[in-house]
Amino acid sequence: MVKKVLRLVRKFIYFPFLLFSVIQFFIREFIFGFENACNYLKKVSSEAVIAIIRIRGGSVGKNTDIRDGIVFHNCSNFRNLIIGDNCHIGRECFFDLRSKVVIGDNVVISMRSTFITHVDMTKSRLSNVYPATSLPIIVEDHVYIGSSVLVLMGCKIGNSAFIAAGSLVIDNVNSNSLVAGVPAKIRKSHIISPDQL
Repeated sequence: MVKKVLRLVRKFIYFPFLLFSVIQFFIREFIFGFENACNYLKKVSSEAVIAIIRIRGGSVGKNTDIRDGIVFHNCSNFRNLIIGDNCHIGRECFFDLRSKVVIGDNVVISMRSTFITHVDMTKSRLSNVYPATSLPIIVEDHVYIGSSVLVLMGCKIGNSAFIAAGSLVIDNVNSNSLVAGVPAKIRKSHIISPDQL
């Protein structure tokens, strides 16, 4: 009973700070543009980041927390970001939202992980050889992604996969596997029974 009361009091006291952060974001967006406003998200609370993502078209599930320092790139809203329930997004993660990034339920993404959904040579003559391309990244349920992992466009990470810290993911990752390295390769397979989840 006491915990419920304390939680209610905290929400009541915290609400003005949350509202202030949301208003600050929209003022910055109006004056300086969306990219500049996204830089402000590095400094606000998890609750404020989640509220802003939802207001601007993204989807974030229940009991998900997003730590400070998050960076969003190549977007004018958050429609290309879908995060499921009970997820943890660590500090200083980077999301390129040119294409969709879909994260399932019960996923842990450790600090400084990066998701790149496009390649664009812009003014380089290489653009004649490698035209601009963007593909979604899909992370299924119960996945663990270690710190400083880089996931490239078009990759699908299967259920209950474990991506070791510092890995470079350039291909799909099978369910129930541990991958590590640059580029990431399967090091071990494991079976997670439903009662372990």
